Amino acid sequence: MLAIDQLKTINRVPHDTINYIYVAFDGTFSTIKAFAETQSDLHKQILAMQAQKAGIFWLGRLSKKAWSEIIVGLRAGNRLQDLIVIETVRGRR
Repeated sequence: MLAIDQLKTINRVPHDTINYIYVAFDGTFSTIKAFAETQSDLHKQILAMQAQKAGIFWLGRLSKKAWSEIIVGLRAGNRLQDLIVIETVRGRR
């Protein structure tokens, strides 16, 4: 018998909505078009905007810690593209 056959359940990491913010950017990553606590809420917003020909979006998921640091950076006058690159390089937290 294979080891995998002995597994009765697979322990998956539950989807934790508390730790992430879902974000939609414009095509150049220079503007946050929408954000939401859940992916489905973001998709609803995007569909409504696309119905009004709002343009193409890049969708992403950020940890709430990364999101806070991006907002602080924006308020300090930094460019959104730079902040996104920095948080992407830092990786998931």
